[in-house]
Amino acid sequence: MTDFWRGLEAAARPLAGLLERAQENPVWVVGGFVVGGVAWALKFFADRRKAAQERQRYIEAEADKSAAEVREANRDRLAGSQLAETKGMQQHLQALAAQVAAEKGVPLPTMTAILEAFGEQAQTLDANALIERLTAKAVEYQDLAARLATFSNADPAVATLRGEARDAIIVGDFVGADALLRRAERIDRMAVEDMESAALARRSSAAQSLAERAALASLRSAQREAATLFAEAAEMAPSNDLAQRLRYRVAQADALRLHGETFLDNDALREAIAIMRSAAAELAPRDRDPAGWAMTQVNLGNALARLGERGDDAALADSVQAFRAALEVLTRDRDPAGWAVTQMNLGNALRVLGERGDDAALADGVQAYRAALEIRTRDRDPAGWAKTQVNLGTALLRLDERGDDAALADGVQAFRAALEVLTRDRDLAG
Repeated sequence: MTDFWRGLEAAARPLAGLLERAQENPVWVVGGFVVGGVAWALKFFADRRKAAQERQRYIEAEADKSAAEVREANRDRLAGSQLAETKGMQQHLQALAAQVAAEKGVPLPTMTAILEAFGEQAQTLDANALIERLTAKAVEYQDLAARLATFSNADPAVATLRGEARDAIIVGDFVGADALLRRAERIDRMAVEDMESAALARRSSAAQSLAERAALASLRSAQREAATLFAEAAEMAPSNDLAQRLRYRVAQADALRLHGETFLDNDALREAIAIMRSAAAELAPRDRDPAGWAMTQVNLGNALARLGERGDDAALADSVQAFRAALEVLTRDRDPAGWAVTQMNLGNALRVLGERGDDAALADGVQAYRAALEIRTRDRDPAGWAKTQVNLGTALLRLDERGDDAALADGVQAFRAALEVLTRDRDLAG
């Protein structure tokens, strides 16, 4: 159609001079053409062309408007759907938090703040895993609140601030509680500088405030922050109080281990390992503090085992060595409970080694689990007994896969024993 209009316009140009006269006299004829008719035809087609162009612009404008309205409606529907989904998830999470708060006697605002500190990670956990995490945090809260309630201090301002911090935690104000403990710590720090005669006592009290800030950070699942605060507490503790410094170093390493386990951070696990080795050498050598040294070996073994489970065979072998070293001090007669837990941890490390092809380690793991069951009896510790039975059954199944026919029957027996405690109603996750 464009070529047609252009052709028509070109053909009409020679008649341009005649058009004015044609308008004055519509019937004036030149060279056999009726000029008035040509003028009328040109005007008619020009008007048609203009009308067609305007109609096309209108259609395009309406199409753009409709497309924009559709896009806006889709955005509104998507936003509404996402809002409803988010609201439903929040209500579900809050209901679980309320359930744990009621069962454990924790104030609901505190449990709600703990849940909020989990962040988006809470939405990725199934109900059983989230309840387990919240229950563990409930225990942490109760321990922290009890310590803040019973701490004694000669400075009434520090005692008051600690009490206010405890009240802040009860209403879920973790930021405010940390600020109050920070003020308590600051008061004690100033006292260290101003009162040389009471320096050692004040340093110990400041270390306690730092350690409780670390415990509060752990309650918020901020394990990296907790590790930093425990390190500061160890540095603040009196240089001659090796037991206190060791306690905070172990807590620092444990916070790093938990961070490494939770966020798959192998570097954090390596930091924990280095801290435990250093603490064992500097603060608790075996000949001077056997119990403290054994504690470092157990924590060292735990961090090495986590690293080993992620593919580091050397770390796994070192964890076995650390657990066995600890058992030289944590004897069954001296510390039955500690001995049983360490046997369990040793069995876990040996089982993983065995799953990677070490038949001797697998057999040793079975022996370690059976040793732990001598103390972890069903009457004394039903949950621990059942868990050990499950691990024993798993190790026995691996032995059966290597050709030990008797191990299969023992493994079935272990699993059946565990199921007497781990019932469907009691442990849906297990």
